[in-house]
Amino acid sequence: MNHRTDSNYNSNYNKLIIEPFQINFEPGLNLDGDIYRPICFKPLAVVLLRTPYSKSNFNALFDPVVIARMGFAVVIQNVRGRYESDGHFYPFVNEKKDGIITIQWLKEQAWCNGQIMAIGASYEGFAAMACSDKLTAVVSIVSAKDIHNFWFFENGLVRQSFIQAWTHSLAYTDKNFLKSDEISYLQLLANDLPSLYKSDLNDFPVAKYLPYYSSLINFSDDIYWRNINNQTFSENNITPGYYISGWYDIFCEGTINDYQIACQLVNHSQKLVIGPWSHNDLFSSLVGEIDFGVKNVSAYNPYEIFNWFLEVSRNKVPCSANIFIMGKNKWINLSCWPPITTSTRLFISSKKLIDKSVSIRRLTFSQSINDGNDYFIAKKNEYFPSRGGRTLDTSTSQQGKPGPFDQSSLLKRDDILVYTSDEFTEDFTIVGMVKATLSVVVNYDTSIHIMLIDHMPDGRAINILDTCYPLKKSTSAKKVNIDIGNTAYTFKCGHCIQLVFSSSRFPRLSIHNNLTKYNIKYELFWGPDYSSYIELPEYKENL
Repeated sequence: MNHRTDSNYNSNYNKLIIEPFQINFEPGLNLDGDIYRPICFKPLAVVLLRTPYSKSNFNALFDPVVIARMGFAVVIQNVRGRYESDGHFYPFVNEKKDGIITIQWLKEQAWCNGQIMAIGASYEGFAAMACSDKLTAVVSIVSAKDIHNFWFFENGLVRQSFIQAWTHSLAYTDKNFLKSDEISYLQLLANDLPSLYKSDLNDFPVAKYLPYYSSLINFSDDIYWRNINNQTFSENNITPGYYISGWYDIFCEGTINDYQIACQLVNHSQKLVIGPWSHNDLFSSLVGEIDFGVKNVSAYNPYEIFNWFLEVSRNKVPCSANIFIMGKNKWINLSCWPPITTSTRLFISSKKLIDKSVSIRRLTFSQSINDGNDYFIAKKNEYFPSRGGRTLDTSTSQQGKPGPFDQSSLLKRDDILVYTSDEFTEDFTIVGMVKATLSVVVNYDTSIHIMLIDHMPDGRAINILDTCYPLKKSTSAKKVNIDIGNTAYTFKCGHCIQLVFSSSRFPRLSIHNNLTKYNIKYELFWGPDYSSYIELPEYKENL
């Protein structure tokens, strides 16, 4: 990464002090960390990172030496129960109270000027937000505050590969819950996580070692989730916030939600940045199988965060959003999210060929004048696989990696429905929330999965968004309204939009229980009486 500083601070802080520290929270409980600070004769603003991934993890995104030479004190702390810090690690439970004690300790140090910005990616971002009302500013990177709705579950299904890969990695780096031989055993199992996903959720190996795993996969564990909310949420938070995500990040929708809530509360000093990235490929130009261009992506410099911190610590600044439009491969600057767009509908319909054995399924800007329906049957225990998308998986298989991948080989299956638009005669850009309205009948309770695809002239079918939606058994068509997700994407001239319906996206999302018991028939109705369509936020501003 090119470490441009461009700081408003004097950048001539070349001599640094790098020293360990400990904070005593209670008898027998010390939290360990490191401090990087320049040798100077005035107190400094502090950049704080609290991490469960080892205090050396900060180097994965930022160089603490570079930040310190910009004129900051950089403080990196292992959270409770992780690496050199004492105690037991229970995800999310202690981050607010431990973070507040750490902030109080920092403000008592002679080298701290009282201005503290907490920063972090993923869990670290959550730890920063948990104590945001005590901070000068907070930077949340590929994270989300509402973990129940935006981390672990998606419309009632478990984000299976994420939860299991994440807890697996926590288990074999845990120094308290597991013995050394148990850690070695789990490290060995990490070589083939995809095989482990096929077992029952409750039988995943870490379930017997980590006391919190069973709660993380239980949508209805009200006591657990209420306890987490009580210990983490800050009321009326008006702290300046800088929110970073990627269009293929598993927590993208949560990041956007955090930013929008902050803007509603305070309407200044909030910034949103969304690139083409996944959780694993942050600030990279190559995401999944698509290279968005080093020059295009690097037009955004993440070290700009620290100049923003200085600015908002002195003055109120307008809310803003810096957004990367994929396909166009260009950044745009917005005053808010979402921008003003035009709602454009593509209607679902189909037409049988002369021999009536094959249907042409279409997406059209005009609704069919006739009613009709299409169907597919999901056979028991035969699941539609996930390939890329908004996921997080540490397995070595390509199936487990996040981001955009060619789906064309999957679209040949007979247990899905695929609808395709005409080729665009000019570029078509969408920015914002993509929605769908469907009229559906199913013979058992289940979930329907929707995937939005860019079908390219060379035959590749690149996934843009996908999600699921719960359906109840019915004998007549029921209309459902679905938020598929936010994106910013340009379908280039000559490309088509495809919409794919399936019964599952495994192992990105868990399998509905009925898919293990029955053959399930999905019927999708369209036409004037049913009006099934996808709703696209068309962005018409001259780019």
